[in-house]
Amino acid sequence: MLTEGTVELVLRDDPCDPTSSPAYFNVTADFTNPQCTLSLLHRPTLSDATFTLLAEFSEPVLPVAPVDIAAEHAVVLRVVRQAPARLAITLRGEAGATAAVQLSSFAFADLAGNPGLPSNRLEVEVPCGSRSGGTGYN
Repeated sequence: MLTEGTVELVLRDDPCDPTSSPAYFNVTADFTNPQCTLSLLHRPTLSDATFTLLAEFSEPVLPVAPVDIAAEHAVVLRVVRQAPARLAITLRGEAGATAAVQLSSFAFADLAGNPGLPSNRLEVEVPCGSRSGGTGYN
């Protein structure tokens, strides 16, 4: 039975070919779904409705596209990969609304292709006087 961890595989040399030699491979089995925690890095202000979230993952993940981020009353402006397991997500909120952001279970995956578990749902109050522009929906 295969469990998580590293397995060493050896391909033996060919007895009919004296120039061949054994080949060694290390294969890492990973069945754990990555997790994500969202936190607020920069709040929106009265003069600017943009805010930045920090997405911290339990392990390195494949790139996340802005369209994969669920946002209510906010539009994803950009996603910056700060490290293999950390993203900065900048959004523009709708003035006077409560913006909500979450990464769903299939919004991200680890390097082995395991889908992520849903992140926490983060809500951010956008001040009434903020200049937001756009519709505010993603």
